[in-house]
Amino acid sequence: EHYKNPFNSQPLAKYWVVQFTAQTITAARQAKKALQLLNRQGVFKQLHVTSPDGKIVKAYASRDKNEKSKRTDVLSKRLLNAAKANHTTQDWSMLKRSGVVAIGWDRIVKVEPSPDGSYKLLWDDDLVESYNLSKEGIETKFKELVAGSADTTNWTL
Repeated sequence: EHYKNPFNSQPLAKYWVVQFTAQTITAARQAKKALQLLNRQGVFKQLHVTSPDGKIVKAYASRDKNEKSKRTDVLSKRLLNAAKANHTTQDWSMLKRSGVVAIGWDRIVKVEPSPDGSYKLLWDDDLVESYNLSKEGIETKFKELVAGSADTTNWTL
């Protein structure tokens, strides 16, 4: 099927977003249902839209990450780097979606971002002790990596 551009006042850019603005749970259900409607018996329905120059082009639909998921991904990568920097002999890994950093199957620490931009580190103290890890060293390096992520360079001509 062909869908006309509902945003007639402005042409669509290369990437664009359809956002469901109901309450969070309702909006999530609506988005999930919309994507399910595109997938019938394992075959995705092809979407087509009108481009700014009037041509009919293919469009693709996928779920995007919410802000908490994006922040969790970024912070968990930095936490993994901090752990590796402090304890180089351990086999560190990370579970991006949950914000967990682990040694093998042992979940050592989890980062939980807050909407205000802050975060909490939740530790398994028994595992920290059994692996003889330095919580303070990891936390210090992690704070450095998080603080250093903002580009504070003053550019001049």
